[in-house]
Amino acid sequence: MDLVLWIAIFIKGLRDLFAYVDDLFSWKFADNMLWYEPYHKLLPAKQAKLLQLWDELCIPHEESRQVFGSPLTIIGFNVDPNAMTIIMPDAARSELLTAL
Repeated sequence: MDLVLWIAIFIKGLRDLFAYVDDLFSWKFADNMLWYEPYHKLLPAKQAKLLQLWDELCIPHEESRQVFGSPLTIIGFNVDPNAMTIIMPDAARSELLTAL
């Protein structure tokens, strides 16, 4: 995935892409959308262009994993960049406390 990230940034010009293990993420203004034909829907432009790169490189991806908006669930936390909050859901917090 590091090589794909390098290609996306330095060859395709998709700036501000970040990675966590095998997940890539970024930000984009809400009104900058692009039609992604394989999913028949509008996606943030940078996300659609990254998926086009994955298609070009024959990297499989699932529509259900291509999320955007606010808030988002990221590694089990509810992240709301507009409110600048990160919240652990009650069920996850209870499981953590039980485990501890």
